[in-house]
Amino acid sequence: MKICLNGRITDKNPDFISGAGLFYGYGLFETIKITDKNPVFIKEHYRRLKKSSAFLKLKLDMTLPEFIENSRKLININKIREGALKLLFFKGAKQNHILINTDLKVYNPGKYKYGLSIKFSERIKNEKSLLSGHKTLNYLENILEKITVLKEGYDDVLFLNGRENITETACANIFFINKNKIYTPSLESGILPGIVREKILHIAKQKNIPLTEGFFSQDELMKADAVFLTNSLMGVMPVKSINGKKFKLDNEIFGNISSLYKRFLKI
Repeated sequence: MKICLNGRITDKNPDFISGAGLFYGYGLFETIKITDKNPVFIKEHYRRLKKSSAFLKLKLDMTLPEFIENSRKLININKIREGALKLLFFKGAKQNHILINTDLKVYNPGKYKYGLSIKFSERIKNEKSLLSGHKTLNYLENILEKITVLKEGYDDVLFLNGRENITETACANIFFINKNKIYTPSLESGILPGIVREKILHIAKQKNIPLTEGFFSQDELMKADAVFLTNSLMGVMPVKSINGKKFKLDNEIFGNISSLYKRFLKI
Protein backbone atom coordinates (compact mmCIF):
# COMPACT_ATOMS: atom_id res chain seq x y z
CA MET A 1 0.00 0.00 0.00
CA LYS A 2 1.32 3.42 -0.98
CA ILE A 3 1.60 6.44 1.31
CA CYS A 4 2.18 10.15 0.83
CA LEU A 5 5.37 11.15 2.62
CA ASN A 6 6.57 14.78 2.53
CA GLY A 7 4.38 15.45 -0.49
CA ARG A 8 5.52 12.41 -2.48
CA ILE A 9 3.59 9.23 -3.17
CA THR A 10 5.75 6.23 -2.41
CA ASP A 11 5.48 2.51 -1.71
CA LYS A 12 8.50 2.64 0.58
CA ASN A 13 6.57 2.31 3.80
CA PRO A 14 8.85 1.64 6.78
CA ASP A 15 7.21 -0.46 9.48
CA PHE A 16 7.39 2.33 12.05
CA ILE A 17 5.30 4.73 9.94
CA SER A 18 2.21 2.57 10.34
CA GLY A 19 2.90 1.63 13.94
CA ALA A 20 1.44 2.79 17.23
CA GLY A 21 4.75 4.44 18.14
CA LEU A 22 4.28 7.21 15.55
CA PHE A 23 0.47 7.20 15.59
CA TYR A 24 -0.09 7.23 19.35
CA GLY A 25 3.25 7.90 21.06
CA TYR A 26 3.52 4.25 22.11
CA GLY A 27 7.12 4.22 23.19
CA LEU A 28 9.86 5.32 25.56
CA PHE A 29 12.97 7.47 25.44
CA GLU A 30 16.17 7.98 27.39
CA THR A 31 18.67 10.84 27.35
CA ILE A 32 22.17 9.85 28.42
CA LYS A 33 24.99 12.28 29.13
CA ILE A 34 28.24 11.80 27.21
CA THR A 35 31.38 12.92 29.02
CA ASP A 36 34.83 12.42 27.50
CA LYS A 37 33.27 10.04 24.94
CA ASN A 38 31.69 7.90 27.69
CA PRO A 39 27.91 7.44 28.17
CA VAL A 40 27.27 8.23 31.85
CA PHE A 41 25.18 5.76 33.91
CA ILE A 42 24.29 3.83 30.75
CA LYS A 43 23.47 0.67 32.73
CA GLU A 44 21.00 2.54 34.93
CA HIS A 45 19.31 4.07 31.88
CA TYR A 46 18.99 0.66 30.27
CA ARG A 47 17.49 -0.86 33.42
CA ARG A 48 14.90 1.92 33.64
CA LEU A 49 14.07 1.44 29.98
CA LYS A 50 13.71 -2.31 30.46
CA LYS A 51 11.46 -1.89 33.49
CA SER A 52 9.18 0.55 31.69
CA SER A 53 9.13 -1.53 28.50
CA ALA A 54 7.88 -4.51 30.50
CA PHE A 55 5.13 -2.33 32.00
CA LEU A 56 4.12 -1.05 28.55
CA LYS A 57 4.26 -4.57 27.10
CA LEU A 58 7.02 -3.62 24.66
CA LYS A 59 9.42 -6.51 24.18
CA LEU A 60 13.00 -5.28 24.41
CA ASP A 61 15.26 -7.58 22.39
CA MET A 62 18.47 -5.57 22.64
CA THR A 63 20.60 -6.76 25.56
CA LEU A 64 22.61 -4.47 27.81
CA PRO A 65 25.97 -5.49 26.22
CA GLU A 66 24.49 -4.86 22.76
CA PHE A 67 23.13 -1.50 23.85
CA ILE A 68 26.50 -0.46 25.26
CA GLU A 69 28.36 -1.66 22.16
CA ASN A 70 25.99 0.09 19.72
CA SER A 71 26.06 3.30 21.77
CA ARG A 72 29.85 3.46 22.00
CA LYS A 73 30.17 2.66 18.31
CA LEU A 74 27.86 5.55 17.40
CA ILE A 75 29.64 7.96 19.75
CA ASN A 76 32.97 7.12 18.09
CA ILE A 77 31.58 7.34 14.54
CA ASN A 78 29.97 10.73 15.23
CA LYS A 79 33.08 11.88 17.16
CA ILE A 80 31.10 13.07 20.16
CA ARG A 81 33.27 13.97 23.15
CA GLU A 82 30.69 15.96 25.14
CA GLY A 83 26.96 15.83 24.53
CA ALA A 84 24.09 13.42 24.78
CA LEU A 85 22.96 10.03 23.59
CA LYS A 86 19.28 9.86 22.60
CA LEU A 87 17.45 6.56 22.64
CA LEU A 88 13.94 5.99 21.27
CA PHE A 89 12.20 2.65 21.73
CA PHE A 90 8.78 2.45 20.11
CA LYS A 91 6.16 0.16 18.64
CA GLY A 92 5.91 -0.43 14.90
CA ALA A 93 3.20 -2.20 12.93
CA LYS A 94 5.00 -5.56 13.03
CA GLN A 95 8.02 -5.08 15.27
CA ASN A 96 9.46 -2.76 17.91
CA HIS A 97 12.16 -0.29 16.90
CA ILE A 98 15.21 1.08 18.72
CA LEU A 99 16.69 4.33 17.45
CA ILE A 100 19.94 5.63 18.94
CA ASN A 101 21.12 9.12 18.06
CA THR A 102 23.67 11.62 19.36
CA ASP A 103 23.26 15.28 20.27
CA LEU A 104 25.83 17.97 20.99
CA LYS A 105 23.64 19.64 23.62
CA VAL A 106 25.39 20.69 26.85
CA TYR A 107 24.28 23.16 29.52
CA ASN A 108 25.82 26.62 29.59
CA PRO A 109 28.52 26.63 32.32
CA GLY A 110 27.23 30.02 33.49
CA LYS A 111 23.96 28.44 34.56
CA TYR A 112 25.78 26.47 37.25
CA LYS A 113 27.15 29.72 38.68
CA TYR A 114 24.06 31.92 38.45
CA GLY A 115 21.29 29.30 38.67
CA LEU A 116 18.01 28.79 36.84
CA SER A 117 14.79 30.77 37.15
CA ILE A 118 11.59 28.72 37.16
CA LYS A 119 7.88 29.34 37.65
CA PHE A 120 4.85 27.30 38.59
CA SER A 121 2.68 25.90 35.82
CA GLU A 122 -1.07 26.38 35.81
CA ARG A 123 -1.36 22.82 34.49
CA ILE A 124 -1.78 19.92 36.89
CA LYS A 125 0.34 16.76 36.70
CA ASN A 126 -1.84 13.71 37.23
CA GLU A 127 -0.10 11.59 39.85
CA LYS A 128 -2.65 8.82 39.24
CA SER A 129 -1.89 8.57 35.52
CA LEU A 130 -1.14 5.09 34.21
CA LEU A 131 2.03 6.53 32.65
CA SER A 132 3.24 8.28 35.79
CA GLY A 133 6.84 7.37 36.52
CA HIS A 134 7.61 6.23 32.97
CA LYS A 135 9.62 8.22 30.41
CA THR A 136 7.21 7.79 27.53
CA LEU A 137 7.00 9.63 24.22
CA ASN A 138 3.95 11.49 25.59
CA TYR A 139 5.94 14.55 26.67
CA LEU A 140 4.16 17.21 24.62
CA GLU A 141 2.52 18.96 27.58
CA ASN A 142 5.90 19.37 29.25
CA ILE A 143 7.43 20.68 26.03
CA LEU A 144 4.62 23.19 25.37
CA GLU A 145 4.73 24.48 28.94
CA LYS A 146 8.48 24.94 28.76
CA ILE A 147 8.22 26.78 25.44
CA THR A 148 5.71 29.13 27.08
CA VAL A 149 7.89 29.98 30.09
CA LEU A 150 11.02 30.35 27.95
CA LYS A 151 9.23 33.13 26.09
CA GLU A 152 8.49 34.74 29.46
CA GLY A 153 12.17 34.72 30.40
CA TYR A 154 12.22 31.66 32.67
CA ASP A 155 14.37 28.56 32.26
CA ASP A 156 11.89 25.86 33.30
CA VAL A 157 8.41 25.23 34.66
CA LEU A 158 7.36 23.38 37.83
CA PHE A 159 4.17 21.31 38.11
CA LEU A 160 1.87 20.65 41.06
CA ASN A 161 -0.21 17.47 41.17
CA GLY A 162 -3.89 16.93 41.94
CA ARG A 163 -3.16 17.08 45.66
CA GLU A 164 -1.40 20.44 45.19
CA ASN A 165 1.96 18.91 46.02
CA ILE A 166 5.08 19.87 44.09
CA THR A 167 6.22 17.23 41.59
CA GLU A 168 8.92 17.99 38.99
CA THR A 169 9.79 20.46 36.27
CA ALA A 170 9.33 19.90 32.55
CA CYS A 171 12.68 18.12 32.41
CA ALA A 172 14.09 17.65 35.91
CA ASN A 173 13.55 16.41 39.45
CA ILE A 174 13.50 19.03 42.21
CA PHE A 175 15.10 19.17 45.67
CA PHE A 176 14.95 21.89 48.30
CA ILE A 177 17.01 22.58 51.41
CA ASN A 178 15.67 23.97 54.68
CA LYS A 179 17.60 24.17 57.95
CA ASN A 180 20.36 21.86 56.71
CA LYS A 181 17.94 19.15 55.58
CA ILE A 182 17.16 18.11 52.00
CA TYR A 183 13.63 17.38 50.81
CA THR A 184 12.36 15.96 47.51
CA PRO A 185 8.97 14.75 46.23
CA SER A 186 8.36 11.02 46.58
CA LEU A 187 7.74 8.84 43.55
CA GLU A 188 4.10 8.64 44.64
CA SER A 189 3.81 12.36 43.88
CA GLY A 190 3.73 11.41 40.20
CA ILE A 191 7.36 12.03 39.26
CA LEU A 192 9.88 10.29 37.08
CA PRO A 193 12.42 8.14 38.97
CA GLY A 194 15.36 10.17 37.71
CA ILE A 195 18.76 8.56 37.35
CA VAL A 196 20.60 11.49 38.96
CA ARG A 197 17.85 11.82 41.58
CA GLU A 198 18.64 8.27 42.66
CA LYS A 199 22.35 9.12 42.82
CA ILE A 200 21.65 12.10 45.09
CA LEU A 201 19.60 9.87 47.42
CA HIS A 202 22.52 7.43 47.50
CA ILE A 203 25.09 10.16 48.20
CA ALA A 204 22.99 11.65 51.00
CA LYS A 205 22.59 8.27 52.66
CA GLN A 206 26.27 7.44 52.24
CA LYS A 207 27.40 10.77 53.73
CA ASN A 208 24.72 10.92 56.45
CA ILE A 209 23.14 14.05 55.00
CA PRO A 210 19.49 14.26 56.19
CA LEU A 211 17.17 13.76 53.22
CA THR A 212 13.41 13.19 53.26
CA GLU A 213 11.16 12.03 50.43
CA GLY A 214 7.53 13.03 50.81
CA PHE A 215 4.60 15.19 49.81
CA PHE A 216 5.36 18.91 49.91
CA SER A 217 3.25 21.97 49.25
CA GLN A 218 4.07 25.04 47.22
CA ASP A 219 4.36 27.04 50.46
CA GLU A 220 6.90 24.60 51.92
CA LEU A 221 9.03 24.91 48.82
CA MET A 222 8.87 28.70 48.80
CA LYS A 223 10.12 28.82 52.43
CA ALA A 224 13.26 26.86 51.52
CA ASP A 225 16.78 28.21 51.93
CA ALA A 226 17.96 26.76 48.62
CA VAL A 227 16.57 24.78 45.69
CA PHE A 228 18.23 22.65 43.03
CA LEU A 229 17.27 20.50 40.04
CA THR A 230 18.69 17.25 38.70
CA ASN A 231 18.58 15.42 35.41
CA SER A 232 20.97 13.29 33.39
CA LEU A 233 22.34 16.11 31.25
CA MET A 234 22.53 18.96 33.76
CA GLY A 235 23.59 16.83 36.71
CA VAL A 236 23.02 19.09 39.73
CA MET A 237 21.82 22.63 38.97
CA PRO A 238 21.01 25.46 41.44
CA VAL A 239 17.75 27.40 41.21
CA LYS A 240 18.09 31.15 41.70
CA SER A 241 14.38 31.97 41.77
CA ILE A 242 10.83 30.58 41.61
CA ASN A 243 8.08 32.95 40.50
CA GLY A 244 10.51 35.79 41.24
CA LYS A 245 11.28 34.64 44.80
CA LYS A 246 15.09 34.39 45.14
CA PHE A 247 17.00 31.56 46.84
CA LYS A 248 20.55 31.25 48.12
CA LEU A 249 23.16 30.04 45.68
CA ASP A 250 25.95 29.69 48.25
CA ASN A 251 24.18 27.17 50.48
CA GLU A 252 26.69 24.88 52.19
CA ILE A 253 24.57 21.71 51.87
CA PHE A 254 24.05 22.32 48.16
CA GLY A 255 27.76 22.95 47.69
CA ASN A 256 28.57 19.64 49.36
CA ILE A 257 26.02 17.73 47.27
CA SER A 258 27.27 19.31 44.05
CA SER A 259 30.90 18.50 44.84
CA LEU A 260 30.11 14.95 45.95
CA TYR A 261 28.12 14.31 42.77
CA LYS A 262 31.01 15.51 40.59
CA ARG A 263 33.33 13.13 42.41
CA PHE A 264 30.72 10.38 42.16
CA LEU A 265 30.82 10.73 38.37
CA LYS A 266 34.51 9.81 38.40
CA ILE A 267 34.05 6.58 40.38
